[in-house]
Amino acid sequence: AALQKGMVGPAELSASAWFAALRRRWTIARKTLDLSAEYKYASGTENPADPKHSGTFDQLYAANHDKFGHQDLFGWRNIHNARSLTTFGVTKNFAINFLYDNFWLANLKDAIYNGSGKLIAKSATGTAGRHVGQETDFYGTYKYGPFTFGAGYGRFFSGQFIQKTTPGIGPTYLYVFHTYSL
Repeated sequence: AALQKGMVGPAELSASAWFAALRRRWTIARKTLDLSAEYKYASGTENPADPKHSGTFDQLYAANHDKFGHQDLFGWRNIHNARSLTTFGVTKNFAINFLYDNFWLANLKDAIYNGSGKLIAKSATGTAGRHVGQETDFYGTYKYGPFTFGAGYGRFFSGQFIQKTTPGIGPTYLYVFHTYSL
């Protein structure tokens, strides 16, 4: 959990965020199956029109890759996020992963923000709904020595809030990646 108190320009800041996770590993026929469930919350401002008070949590860092889905659409501000990850170890070096994220606004009149804290969409009256949307990601990883190679597919399904504030949004994401670890 994190609490923020202080000033943001002329506004008094009082914000919070927290994270919780459960993880479990099973071995089935000498293969691993990892399941995890997470919940993340970051406060938003109840009345963004009030210049004297801010309740929107500031994640304080710009890089939040894989914290809110692989598409990296959202940041840790004014958000509820439920997430599950299932990883099946096909071999010692090859794994298949399914990632699911579901997003809601913490406060209806505040905005949804990207990872760098920039506003994506907002309903000033708070009537666009709370549900932002869902993201699914399916990807595989292969480890070879210090290298990890992977490829995946991600899809965002817009919820009521996105449908009303930015109609027609529903990105699909195909990707390949590699890393080298010392």
